[in-house]
Amino acid sequence: VTKLYCAGCGGTRSVRALLNLNIVDALRYHPFVPLGAFLFAISDVTFIVTTVKKTTFPNILKTWVPRIYISAWFLFAIIRNVLLIFGIDMLAR
Repeated sequence: VTKLYCAGCGGTRSVRALLNLNIVDALRYHPFVPLGAFLFAISDVTFIVTTVKKTTFPNILKTWVPRIYISAWFLFAIIRNVLLIFGIDMLAR
C-alpha cells in the first residue's frame, strides 16, 4: 500500500541466509538479524557462566544493550525508507 518497508522487512530472508551460513547476504537483507543472533548468543553464554559461577548477571546486558539494539533497529528502518524515497532500494538484488 505505502511501498515502504516495515521495521522487520528482510528479516526472514536474513534468517534464511544466516542458516545457510551466508553472512554477507544476511547482513545485506537485514543487518540487525545477525547482530541480534550474536547478542542473543553472548547473552546466553553470559547467563550460563554467571549461573555456574553464582555471580550476578551484568547490568549492561539486562538494560542498555536491548534498548540500544531496539532503538538502532527502528532508526535503521527509518533510514532505509528515506533511502527508498530517493530511489535506493537496500533489499533489491
